[in-house]
Amino acid sequence: AFFPNAPYLLTDLVPLKPRDGAPLMFDVLLFCAFALAGCALGWDSLLAVHHELRRRWGAARAAFAVTTCVILTGVGVFLGRFVRLNSWELFTDPLDVLHTSVVSLREPHALVFSLAFAGLFGTGYVFSRQP
Repeated sequence: AFFPNAPYLLTDLVPLKPRDGAPLMFDVLLFCAFALAGCALGWDSLLAVHHELRRRWGAARAAFAVTTCVILTGVGVFLGRFVRLNSWELFTDPLDVLHTSVVSLREPHALVFSLAFAGLFGTGYVFSRQP
């Protein structure tokens, strides 16, 4: 539930706008640095889980679990950025989160964004892994 918070940083580039006193490019570069650091930490965390799952479950089940996690990351980022749900709401109001998620994920753009973001994050994971 909290894992998507690392790659979620990428979406913080969306609301950036020019402001007095600082060039927009400064903010873009700063947020890109934080987003890359967040993704790197997310990829490293996922790799550690992947290694442990491979040891316990075997390569095929571990790959399935990691792929599922990457897809759910795309869904989680969609729900956080556009539906404005927070991870902690799973504990404070789980039924509302479930209802809101089901309704929101019926929209076509939800699937497109979730899969596109999962593809971006998953591709980064594949390319960041050590051989």
